[in-house]
Amino acid sequence: MGRNKFIIIMSVSALMFLTGFVIYSVTSDAPEKNSYYVKGSVSASTVSPSAIKYEINTETNTYNSSTIEYDDNIINEDMVNMEENLPTGIPWTPATEMDLEPSSITVFINKEYGLPKDYVPYKLVEPNIPFDIPHYEERKLLHPEASVAIENLFAAAEKDGYVLYGISGYRSYKRQHNIFIDNIVKKGKKHTLRYSAVPGTSEHQTGLAMDVSSKSLRYKLTTAFSTSPEGKWLADNAHHYGYIIRYPKDKADITGYAYEPWHIRYVGKDLATYLYQNDLTLEEYYNYIPSEEFNFEEEYSDLINYTPTPTPTPTPTPLPEDLDEAEEDLEGEETSEEELSENDDTNISEDEEPNEDNISNDGESNDDITDHESSDGGTIDDNDNTKTTEDESETEENLPIDDIGANNFKEDNEDDMNNPGVTPTPTP
Repeated sequence: MGRNKFIIIMSVSALMFLTGFVIYSVTSDAPEKNSYYVKGSVSASTVSPSAIKYEINTETNTYNSSTIEYDDNIINEDMVNMEENLPTGIPWTPATEMDLEPSSITVFINKEYGLPKDYVPYKLVEPNIPFDIPHYEERKLLHPEASVAIENLFAAAEKDGYVLYGISGYRSYKRQHNIFIDNIVKKGKKHTLRYSAVPGTSEHQTGLAMDVSSKSLRYKLTTAFSTSPEGKWLADNAHHYGYIIRYPKDKADITGYAYEPWHIRYVGKDLATYLYQNDLTLEEYYNYIPSEEFNFEEEYSDLINYTPTPTPTPTPTPLPEDLDEAEEDLEGEETSEEELSENDDTNISEDEEPNEDNISNDGESNDDITDHESSDGGTIDDNDNTKTTEDESETEENLPIDDIGANNFKEDNEDDMNNPGVTPTPTP
């Protein structure tokens, strides 16, 4: 009896051992579960080469990776969102040095620290906000992060009953240059340097700045915006969305620019709130002091002292009829003073100058004036013989005055003889 009991116990033990071995063999291929384990995927370290299936697209000859190849490439969306929302545990602290990296959202740009001429943000997008123009233009673009922030800013303003409009965002170096030179020429150096940045020193080139206005101001950029309902709301709430009024009132001596309530700059919520609460500009935040070797007037002398090249006034080309009249005037000028006078019995040579009284102010001779008007507005008698016509024969021009008079008297008497009852009148 004791021997049978021993056999039964051994049999049960062996059965239990085999059962445990089978269970262990079945479960040993499953990965150990941890906080990074995602159901439906396996760790790359537990996958044998034969377990990986390579799918080749025969049409495009491209490789399609297996959905279970790497677990760190298959991250649960809920886990990502959860990790982003977790507090980092690192509180925000003010910067200890100046940020001069062009692509940084906290970059410091002013008259001394500018941007390269060829700098363009790696990506620019058009925010979904109201603009003063319906069509596409470069000035509608912004840095992607600044674009999202301004959409939230404008939406919050509209929710509170205020409609803001974007006027000018990104501004390329070329456009900065055109605007600056235009202001120098039209508004002068003093005004331009108070409101317009020298090319390469504008925050607009970073894609982080936007000029804002309202419909009530007809979309103009004016200091009156600060007293408008929209301007007041913007000044009080911009920092909640990462924006600051970049050039505030009464700080022109610090920023180098006059008060611009319309110019907002994106710096992120933390820095924007810090600057707003402490009433600081970026110059004060970064403890900016102009370098001793920096001379603004010398650095940008060619731009700020720009003088446009005067355009010469073209000489009008005379029309063909004007040329004919000019030739007639020259012929008329050859007539001597003596030939125009009844009382002078002396001949003049062809070398003497023509009488200036026979030329009107506009350069035309009196021959062009009507028969009944003189050059000074008086009336010319129809019987005046002082005007010599071009029809006079060459013979008469070469005869002495007395011979010309005698010849005229003979012709007059012959005419009178043909008209009975008319007494011939002698020529003086």
